[in-house]
Amino acid sequence: MNKAFHYFFGVLSVVTGIHFLYLLLTAQYGSLIVSSGFLCCISTVLFIMLEPRPRVTEYQRKEDDRIQGQGLGILTMIVIAAVIVIFASSCTTTGYGCHGRSHCITRVQ
Repeated sequence: MNKAFHYFFGVLSVVTGIHFLYLLLTAQYGSLIVSSGFLCCISTVLFIMLEPRPRVTEYQRKEDDRIQGQGLGILTMIVIAAVIVIFASSCTTTGYGCHGRSHCITRVQ
């Protein structure tokens, strides 16, 4: 099962990477290119993390644990970056953006 996930994320990484490059080279900037880029990064990290490695000796266990820890740290940073992008994209001069204005609240004069 671990090998299946490993190969799945490898194929997903290649497909989303090609899709991201296609969108980048054809100048189709928008939310699709951002989501494709994030998905490519996440699937690449999971591909590296899920690689089957031997865990026989103490050195091999430490090396595998190190790679797993680094992958988890990178995934955490990617998720934090995605949250920042989502919050930053909601900043508008009208509506619920960073200014705290609401369409539902009407001004009483």
